[in-house]
Amino acid sequence: MIGYTVEEAREILKEFSNSPSVIDKVINKSHTFSSLDTDKSSKEIPKFLKILNLSSFICAPIMQKNGAVGGLVMGCESPYTHLTEGDKDIVYILAAQIGQAVENAGLFEETYRSHQELEQKVQQRTRELSSALEEIKTISKRKSDFISAVSHELRTPLTSIKGYASILAAGKLGELPEAAKERVEKINKHSDSLSQLINNLLDISRIESGRVELKFEPISLKNIIDSLGDMLAPAMKEKNIEFVADIPLGLSTVRADKGQLERVFINLAGNAIKFVPPGGRITVRAKATENDMLQVSVSDNGIGISNNDIAKLGEEFFRVDNEVNAKVKGTGLGLSLVKHIIEAHKGKLTITSTLGKGSTFTFTLPKA
Repeated sequence: MIGYTVEEAREILKEFSNSPSVIDKVINKSHTFSSLDTDKSSKEIPKFLKILNLSSFICAPIMQKNGAVGGLVMGCESPYTHLTEGDKDIVYILAAQIGQAVENAGLFEETYRSHQELEQKVQQRTRELSSALEEIKTISKRKSDFISAVSHELRTPLTSIKGYASILAAGKLGELPEAAKERVEKINKHSDSLSQLINNLLDISRIESGRVELKFEPISLKNIIDSLGDMLAPAMKEKNIEFVADIPLGLSTVRADKGQLERVFINLAGNAIKFVPPGGRITVRAKATENDMLQVSVSDNGIGISNNDIAKLGEEFFRVDNEVNAKVKGTGLGLSLVKHIIEAHKGKLTITSTLGKGSTFTFTLPKA
């Protein structure tokens, strides 16, 4: 095997570049150029034999997807042996394989470089998201702490207001005129509403911060739903609402905090009563799922909720803009509290609804 010095290699490349017929044949037409040729390019053969210092040679195109990108030259130095047509085929195949290998290496390098760039971008985005998440957690904690502090500060004067209003309404400081008594009763009533609002705010902030200690115990869904029906019977009777409890016999008990679970049912059923028309129906169903959870749903045939509003339900202070809410006052905290309680039980709340046909609130609870 022989080779060439840098200067010789440059001279050879220069001669190839100055031979248009050879360049056209090898690069443009992807054919071999060799000392065996008999076409018009064969006129260049003696020159290349002298330059290459060979007795015979074969120059095959190095092929890639978009055509030839160079040439592979193989020659024989001995004047007693010459390359043959068989050698010509072998060199052509070898050059094609080299071209494919070089192209694959380029593609691999490009893929590797793209992968590295993508990985760097993913790491950068991950750091940005982690930073944003930490900031959100900090803001959320500040919000919860603020709500908790303000709620506690409001409780003391509110207790005094309610206490004095109760004393005045009971006539312990003397009988009040009817007009004054009516206004004192309104103070007492609104104090109760404000007290409920403060309690809900405190509960939400405690659950969010993990400060609420839930007392988990086995609870029969049937018993708690029967109690719910009895508790809400007067409100449902007033609107002639049918209450249906579809709880299969032998359904497993749930592992939950009884007091908090009752609040979930009271909020969901209470909302249903508010939005169901007279003569309507509320249905509570339960069934077991495959992942050791029980699925409970509270359905109604009320006015329904739009898709845009469903996405916002559960946000604190959000209330759907409809004719019922326009007439009935509320805080927009009930469903948010329900969502937080269910999540504290490792469950999930989902809502489906159709305008004019009703809504279904579905949540999961762990089996006991």
